[in-house]
Amino acid sequence: MQRRNTKDKVNDYSGSSEHLKKDINLNKIINIRLKLFIALLVVVAGVLVWRLYTIQIIEADHYQTLYEQNQTPPIRRQTMRGEMYDRNMESLVTNTPKMSITYSPVGSLKEKEQLELAMKVSEHFDIKPNQEGSAKEKLSNDDLKVIWLRINDKEKRNLVSDEEYKQVSNNTSEYEKLLKSRITDEMLDEITEDQRAAYFVLFKMQNILLGAPAVIKEGVSIEEVTYLTEHLGEFPGFDYIVEYDREVTNEVDLQYLFGSVGDIRAEKLDYFLGMGYKTSDKVGSFGLEYQYESFLSGIDSKYEVNAGNKPNKIDSGQKGYDLKLSIDVELQKLVEETLISHIEKVRQNPKRYMSKEAHMVISDPNTGDILAIAAMKRKDDGTYYNDVQSVLLSTGVYPVGSVVKPATVYMSLDQGVIGEYDKILDEPMYIQSSPVRTSWRSGIGYVDARSALQYSSNIYMYQMAIKLGGAKYIPNGPLRFENADETFKLMRQYYSQFGLGNITGIDYPREEVGDKGPTNESGKLLDFAIGQFDSYNALELNQYVSTIANGGTRLKPRLVTEVLEHDTKNTYYENEITPINTLTNQHALKVIQEGMRIYITSGQGYGRPNAPFNPAGKSGTAQMYHTDYSKSEKGETLYVRNSTYIAYAPFESPEIAVSCIAPAAMLDSEGQGVSNMCGNATADVMEHYFKDKY
Repeated sequence: MQRRNTKDKVNDYSGSSEHLKKDINLNKIINIRLKLFIALLVVVAGVLVWRLYTIQIIEADHYQTLYEQNQTPPIRRQTMRGEMYDRNMESLVTNTPKMSITYSPVGSLKEKEQLELAMKVSEHFDIKPNQEGSAKEKLSNDDLKVIWLRINDKEKRNLVSDEEYKQVSNNTSEYEKLLKSRITDEMLDEITEDQRAAYFVLFKMQNILLGAPAVIKEGVSIEEVTYLTEHLGEFPGFDYIVEYDREVTNEVDLQYLFGSVGDIRAEKLDYFLGMGYKTSDKVGSFGLEYQYESFLSGIDSKYEVNAGNKPNKIDSGQKGYDLKLSIDVELQKLVEETLISHIEKVRQNPKRYMSKEAHMVISDPNTGDILAIAAMKRKDDGTYYNDVQSVLLSTGVYPVGSVVKPATVYMSLDQGVIGEYDKILDEPMYIQSSPVRTSWRSGIGYVDARSALQYSSNIYMYQMAIKLGGAKYIPNGPLRFENADETFKLMRQYYSQFGLGNITGIDYPREEVGDKGPTNESGKLLDFAIGQFDSYNALELNQYVSTIANGGTRLKPRLVTEVLEHDTKNTYYENEITPINTLTNQHALKVIQEGMRIYITSGQGYGRPNAPFNPAGKSGTAQMYHTDYSKSEKGETLYVRNSTYIAYAPFESPEIAVSCIAPAAMLDSEGQGVSNMCGNATADVMEHYFKDKY
């Protein structure tokens, strides 16, 4: 039989269905299906390409964020904190290394394995709870109950009845609370010391903060660290870190100025977390440690967590920057010793037994640099400490007396109520319904602007207040001011130009000013003019005398002059000299400068009239009530005098400005015959400061 050619057309469809009898164009059918398939592939490929483009380009940041959020965060460790130096680069605050054993979570460990590991760690590194120590180093009664329940997991059900169990079985916290209430002290005594130690470590291991390892033991020895590093495989998740404790110089007593480092306080937590800190970080708590936290803290190092292995450092971070302070540690030491010496000296007088403290600030009037700052206070046991914050806060404000008289003279000259050579007779003033007013001694006679400062004439200052207030003094008559409130306001505006009654702007976290007098009674304007109304602290006085000394520019005081790179000590940031305001009447300023110089050269003051460094100054005393507790628990109310002093030198080109307040330096009944403790202390300090320069 002859084989049919498969390509021949079939013409005989007998016996076939109608559909099969039709001609079929196979090429056409295949072409259509192929095209459809290719089109489908193109569409799918297009969708895939678009999706990849969307993921990798358009939404790359979003998916990167999701990736990072689902990764185990690196462990962050604080780097070494910056140190502090005095102006001559003498070390003030340094770091002492302290090693600690830490734990980072290992996901593969079950709680039973964690407990076994905790028991092993507590045994090898002698870690035990200290019931006499701080809260974090001991087990609370609630902790012990939790331990008992874990140890007696099967027996704990027997502590409650079936009826009680039915009531609380669906509420885990209530069930646990009920169980704990049934645990007695005798039951807790069953927990062995080894079990307590193991769970103590376990609780620490489980108290993990995101991105921070748990500190298991602080202050470990080098032998313990060596053992741990040689046996890391036996202690998965464990490692050691080096932390740093702050060590403060004992050459001077400036702890309250430097401040301290500690845990983040609750009220500051949101702020520090927003700045990128961890809740476990140590930060500056107060003082300069707090003020310059952003420089001192440095940048954390980062470690990658690998289960069972030593964390791998991925970022070394950066050490904190150092601070160069304006303080001269040798001068600071001298001030502290001098104040203590003079307090002890005046206390030898039975009528000056209440004298227990003295405040002093020394600065460079040309820059605002604080060279020394002290508020030496005597404790009941006879020892002293430097409560330096008293110089900055309202706890150290007092009426300061005649040291404000130069500002009163400047104001009067600038307001034009008197000329520099106009004379006023210093004689008792008799004002209706008021006690007689006098200067500190009789027989002063006629005084002008300069000699009024030389002799510290109260009468001259009273007359200035009267003139400023638009009143007129008539012996034995009433004293009526046109507008006492406006005069008080005017006087405070002038005093504030020198820094009295104003925030000084010092680079310290807290600063407070003195109190305003309690009333605007017109007669108090006279007291205001001689420093017996508003109160000030020693820092305000120092800004005041510095403004006089440097030619009338009020500068912000500064405790830190530079921020330095830790390794190179190159300047990273300079705390610039900052003017606040300038006195406009240079002639009036010159008059009060000359008055303060004459006060010394005439022998009226305490500044060594023949000293080669040519000091200028002004002393003051101010009355106030003081409660003394040295003789009775209820205290004894005394009427006392504060001693005050301001000075600068050399007169022609000042290098230092000094302010001093000695609260309750004498009983008021001692009168004017008692020496001014602040004047004597200032003279001693100045003489020592300049002894090698002249």
